[in-house]
Amino acid sequence: MLVPFDDSDWRMFAGCESENPLISRHETGDASFALIIDDSSIEAIFMDSNGFLNDTTVTGEFTTRGQAILFGMQVKGSESPSEIVLLGEEYGGKMKLWQESLQAGRV
Repeated sequence: MLVPFDDSDWRMFAGCESENPLISRHETGDASFALIIDDSSIEAIFMDSNGFLNDTTVTGEFTTRGQAILFGMQVKGSESPSEIVLLGEEYGGKMKLWQESLQAGRV
């Protein structure tokens, strides 16, 4: 579920640029990811079971914030990074899979 940033999110993902970024948190087995929607950009930050970044990030640029939100609403939480890329492309996003951890707040 996409929810507005709370105070903790603003500290953790300080690089968000829009006034009202959204976040959803997903946990599956031994890994998890946070999906951030910052205006028409998204970032899926994958973490290991201890909450540490695991060197995988997916970024995407959509034409509108609405497209980014529609994409975010389709994410079920069990997707792999490559599945997030494919889903984003289905919703018109220009997606990129990074085999590195980007700075967590820069969407």
